[in-house]
Amino acid sequence: MSAYQYLFYKYYRLQRFWFDPAADYGALACLLIVEALNIYTVFCATDLYAGRHLLPRFSSAHSLLLLAALAIPQYFALVHHHKYKRIAQRFVHETARQRLVGGIAVAVYTIASFLVFFWLLSLLPNTPNQSLEPTVGRCVVHV
Repeated sequence: MSAYQYLFYKYYRLQRFWFDPAADYGALACLLIVEALNIYTVFCATDLYAGRHLLPRFSSAHSLLLLAALAIPQYFALVHHHKYKRIAQRFVHETARQRLVGGIAVAVYTIASFLVFFWLLSLLPNTPNQSLEPTVGRCVVHV
């Protein structure tokens, strides 16, 4: 839980740096975006590994419900009753070197999450009905 809280803390500090009046909610939103990307990355990797769609395709409404199911417990764990202030107090005494190393680690994790997601997304077929089988050596006609 400590690494998870540290990630939230770094996003919180970034939001405060940008003078966000609701930095706690901004940090929660950043955390949710990266988590959603990582979850969807696992879905994409599973589909690619199996060579077909194993997991169901979600509608926009289902996706929003899943995001809410992800957000609500995290809100209570990180933001509700000013818990973000207690989390910030845990890490406020970092040395300059610890801040630098932690910032680099969080930046690498966040950027890698985006890069891996978009890389796997580029490997998936463009249409949901298209097979995941390779087309090398076969004539493919697009109408």
